Amino acid sequence: IVGTIIATFAYSVSSYALNPTFFDSIINKNDISNLPALLPVFLGVFALSGVHEIAHYLLAKRNDVQIGLPVPIPSLQIGTFGNITPLRSFPKDRNALFDVAISGPLTAAFFSILLMTVGINLSVSASTETLSAFAVVPAALMKTSFLVGSMCSILAPKVMTLPASQLIPIHPMFLVGFAGVVSNALNLLPIGRLDGGRAT
Repeated sequence: IVGTIIATFAYSVSSYALNPTFFDSIINKNDISNLPALLPVFLGVFALSGVHEIAHYLLAKRNDVQIGLPVPIPSLQIGTFGNITPLRSFPKDRNALFDVAISGPLTAAFFSILLMTVGINLSVSASTETLSAFAVVPAALMKTSFLVGSMCSILAPKVMTLPASQLIPIHPMFLVGFAGVVSNALNLLPIGRLDGGRAT
């Protein structure tokens, strides 16, 4: 848990580290008054993880499956890879196991994509002054996958024409959604006790 908190804080800091105002304030002026800007990303990652686990809990209760407390897996790249949720009782059949396993990633992925969409729209419509307070990422991040690239091509086509190293301001909601999409995609891998492994 402590490792995940630290890793998520590191992800939040890395999201804003390329913002000139934030960098100058923290590094050159030793002014930590801008640290609350990290809260949307920091809390958002945990909120998405919570949505994932609530979906597991609700489907487990519906299928009379006992589950234990989730064990978070830290990731320096996106804060958390998600959680391993132990089963405390055997599901009555494979359909029940599938429902419990798939509910978390699908629910969280839906909200992640929604957050990314809203984040891109808020970035495109923001004023110059508002953009200066946003997180800053390389344009390469927007071209990292077919999903993200397709969303940007539709919602912010000019971003796709920028060189990969070009820095662009982006609303923190996008970064929360991006972390959620990656962690839930990894959870769907058909391996062992991951949700994908239980669902297959």
